[in-house]
Amino acid sequence: MDYWADSDGLKDISVETVARGSKLTKWTSTKKESQVWHLLVKDSHHFWPTKLINGIDGNSVILDFFDAN
Repeated sequence: MDYWADSDGLKDISVETVARGSKLTKWTSTKKESQVWHLLVKDSHHFWPTKLINGIDGNSVILDFFDAN
């Protein structure tokens, strides 16, 4: 993720703790519209994050990402 953020000149990093200890990291810049997001879902293994299992709606996170750009 650092590669993509660096290659696009994104220097501002924020980390949010979301549902059940998962982390959403966002790389942004006030000078650019682009963003890089990384969602690390705790104890997810290779399953799609859902409200029932992880407390996170993976579909909503993706839509939020596209709405933010």
